Amino acid sequence: MPCSSVSVTADGQNAQCMDIVLRNVKEITPQSVCTVPHPGAEAAVPVAVCLDGQTIRLTVPLQRGCGVMKLENKDAAANPTLTPTHK
Repeated sequence: MPCSSVSVTADGQNAQCMDIVLRNVKEITPQSVCTVPHPGAEAAVPVAVCLDGQTIRLTVPLQRGCGVMKLENKDAAANPTLTPTHK
């Protein structure tokens, strides 16, 4: 998974964030990084992600009720944003 994007939209424009669960993401690794670029922002917002096997859980910050989540594999030392969870 070099890079994947997921569009997130809420019902109404007042939502500040949305909890997301993605399942069966086969190429997800602890080296994966999630960011949300917002229009007009100088930099993308990093998003902390909980990793449980092939399932990831995250809270995506929204602007005007929407956002685009960008998930990509990176060097874990430079971007340690995925947190493995234990059952």
